[in-house]
Amino acid sequence: MYSTYDVKSFSPNLFTALLFILLVSCKGALGYYWLLPDIGVVDALYMTAITLSTVGFGEVVPLTPEAKIFTIFFIMMSLTVFAFGIKELTQFVVTENIFEKIKQKK
Repeated sequence: MYSTYDVKSFSPNLFTALLFILLVSCKGALGYYWLLPDIGVVDALYMTAITLSTVGFGEVVPLTPEAKIFTIFFIMMSLTVFAFGIKELTQFVVTENIFEKIKQKK
């Protein structure tokens, strides 16, 4: 069944937040790929994922001084973007009464 939820009511700020999260993730992967010569694309994506999720598994390869500086700024930038994303998602859920709409469909 198709949802009756109107795409036009999708918050542009929420879309912007999701786009920023995607861009930050891509920037992180590209940054690690360029700054760490011994890793491939998959390892760069892995480094981005463990940095963004703060799981602390450790680096794939030892970080160069440039990569350490990049990581510092990458973490600060990603925290800001994710905070904006959480704010927009929360605002969307509250203002659109998502939970009420879900209850009405049942």
